[in-house]
Amino acid sequence: MRYLARQPIFNQRRQPVAYELLFRSGREDSAIISPGENASQQTLDSSVMIGLDVICGDRAAYLNCTRELLLGEDIRLLPSERVVLEILEYVEPEREVLEACRELKQAGFRIALDDFIPGESNRRFLPYADILKVDVRSTTAKQRRAIVNEFFGKFSLLAEKLETEDEFSQVQAAGFDVFQGYYLGKPELFSTASVSPEHLRQMRVATKASMHLNSAAQTA
Repeated sequence: MRYLARQPIFNQRRQPVAYELLFRSGREDSAIISPGENASQQTLDSSVMIGLDVICGDRAAYLNCTRELLLGEDIRLLPSERVVLEILEYVEPEREVLEACRELKQAGFRIALDDFIPGESNRRFLPYADILKVDVRSTTAKQRRAIVNEFFGKFSLLAEKLETEDEFSQVQAAGFDVFQGYYLGKPELFSTASVSPEHLRQMRVATKASMHLNSAAQTA
């Protein structure tokens, strides 16, 4: 079996507006601490096999992205209008990575910067970003106010890892507009039958062929 979890993301009115897709190695309801390329790739594969309509309904899906996933072709197996590419905090803004972000934005994907704290490096991603995710466990109230003061109205600001009503009230009052954390909603597990690498390869080929046909039809 293949597994993944979804954790809801809420708006100011506590209505779910999206789900973050999370890698799971089994039925245990716990996070995998080492995201890594393999976890991100398996989450993408499981999303394709299960289907975003099943996992997320009509809501958007946030997918954790490593450097390799951003530079590869498999990310385009997912419908761009449904997916937010969440660039993990350790991804460096190398020239080819920034070029991939530009191309993915042009293809219709939205981009979120994970664990965002303003710095010289991650500011290079800002021209391509739509959403800034801020971890309340690793930032102070002063840092969060500074982020709101600089970026409010320019990006959607998402406060994550909220664990109490007080934390939710604070970031809501501070100017954040999207929220995530165990206080609001815990991850929910999904599973699908495991398939062979060859079957996965065939799925990729078929999906890419369908994408090319649709693109050709639109430009005809």
